Amino acid sequence: MTTRRLAATVQRVLLFAVIAVLPSTAVAEPIRYSVGVKTWAADWGALNANGEFRSYVGALFGPVAIARYRQVFVGATFFTGQLDFPFTQTVVNPPNITTTNTTIVAQRTDLDLTAGYYFLPTFGVIGGFKSVTFEFTIPPQPGSGQNSTRVEQTSSGPFVGLLGSYTLGRTRFALYGNATYSFLQRELGGSGSASSSFGGPSGEIGLAYRFPKQPVTIAEAYKFQRFESETGDSSDTFQGVIFSIAYTF
Repeated sequence: MTTRRLAATVQRVLLFAVIAVLPSTAVAEPIRYSVGVKTWAADWGALNANGEFRSYVGALFGPVAIARYRQVFVGATFFTGQLDFPFTQTVVNPPNITTTNTTIVAQRTDLDLTAGYYFLPTFGVIGGFKSVTFEFTIPPQPGSGQNSTRVEQTSSGPFVGLLGSYTLGRTRFALYGNATYSFLQRELGGSGSASSSFGGPSGEIGLAYRFPKQPVTIAEAYKFQRFESETGDSSDTFQGVIFSIAYTF
């Protein structure tokens, strides 16, 4: 799936996430909606048969939408951004492409579709669907007369996990966090290529503040993802700081 197609899908999903749980007119208790934006200053560390490499820190950003009725909620989060690899030699495989003295650019999109249930006001379970796509742009060697090479890598599948929060005394601050495990399938080289299992843990922990006179919440958090092949010979680690702002109505 290309970035444009994924972005179009996300737009439809965000709309669905907001309206999917609309109550009938007989329901007195309202649904609470929360919409906002997130930014993620993250880097990508990868390990494969050709060695280990790490990107510069890149800025990913995107919308988030949540609808909650009593203990049940649904939501969608979408990130997109660019990561650059500043190495003198990098190998992307497959196909087997080696470049020297150049920078490889990777456009990343990260989509989470989530549903959950709160057993307690501050503790619950979550599950859903995750998709992570990289589109690599590899410049040609100087003087080769060739065009840039584009390689796509997509990992997608279900995830399950837990989430919780804890209010700090009588303040408007709260600690929050979540932990999930994803069961993904990875495709290299675009649609129709061979796929393999590529899953692992993810987590986010942070501090949120709710404004006293406005239904606005801001949060700062650390987010971590690590996906590993079933054979253990390759892995991707994404980690960094997230800032978010959301409006609830």
